[in-house]
Amino acid sequence: MRHVDQSDGETSFWSAPAPFLGDKSVALGGALRFDLRQNSTSSQYNTEDLILSGGGLLLYSDLFSHPGTTWTRFYVALAPGTWRLGAPAGPFASSAEILQVLSNLDAIYIRAEYRSGADTDGLDNVRITEADPCPYSYFDASSENWTTVGDTTNVMWSDTMGNPPGSFGAVDLVQGILWEYVAPGKFLGDRSAFFGSTLSFDLYTNRVDAEHAGQIVSMRGSGLTLQYEAPMLPVEDQWTRYDIPLEPSEFWTRGDTGDPVTPQEFNAVLSGLSRISIRGEYWSGDDTGFIDNVHFGDCGPCIRPGDLDRSNTIDAADLMILAAVLVENDTDAEHIECADLNNDNVIDGLDIAPMVSLLLCE
Repeated sequence: MRHVDQSDGETSFWSAPAPFLGDKSVALGGALRFDLRQNSTSSQYNTEDLILSGGGLLLYSDLFSHPGTTWTRFYVALAPGTWRLGAPAGPFASSAEILQVLSNLDAIYIRAEYRSGADTDGLDNVRITEADPCPYSYFDASSENWTTVGDTTNVMWSDTMGNPPGSFGAVDLVQGILWEYVAPGKFLGDRSAFFGSTLSFDLYTNRVDAEHAGQIVSMRGSGLTLQYEAPMLPVEDQWTRYDIPLEPSEFWTRGDTGDPVTPQEFNAVLSGLSRISIRGEYWSGDDTGFIDNVHFGDCGPCIRPGDLDRSNTIDAADLMILAAVLVENDTDAEHIECADLNNDNVIDGLDIAPMVSLLLCE
């Protein structure tokens, strides 16, 4: 969609059509995703960026930044700590209040202009996503909606780079701006269940400079930003594994003050997680980086044998998936990988007995 501002002193908003409205209660803990752009970033001004209306309530939320002159992707968690109740500076809405709005959603407004004066703006790829109870990105078949911020070019999914092959990466534009990987909506929302667990990922970069030590992960939620300064840099031209503890430690600080993070602050951020960024650049000059195997805790394919649909229950639905894989009607890579229940690297009738045993034990 394209909007041409008439420069009338009013702020324009995109208004969502009927298919986005009604009962969207299943999206609680998920995210609202969209892409924005504007033709100029001069003369910017601030006002509310997002408004949800429903169930007799109004919710307001601000974006982390204004869109650029190229398409900028935004994810907004549909969870506590992200939305203000009743006014842009109101109290944070509770989970029950957000659910009340989502259960009878009658309007979604996304800010369409950010510049004082005439401008042309765009909106694309609007989507409401449900919460994923155990999100991960292994990049086996696509970029999985990861993006970058900073001075990058040639943002790509690679089927050859990876640990194993399949990863997401970018090339530095060498404009002196630090670039980062930004997680998609499935990682956001209420992630308090992972307090005390880990955020894990593999990084590759072709150039490293010891002077570029510092923040490697940034998380934002409930109006707070937390920064993690890793005790080690990636190893040049090698994959480096990071398991970042999701609890206060000497390496986590508040982004606004630099102070240590309390358990209450950490849990508040995880409860309304609205942004995760992971640093991709560790060199002054041109460099290329990739990220792979991102997940919370033990999330990932085949974490629980037999749970092929990752519903946390082994039931008839998993048996149906196994049957479909056996007759080659199901070609989902994850289902195929997890269907090898006897671990002989072959999907065949010998995998049926282990599945039946798992069903009987459930």
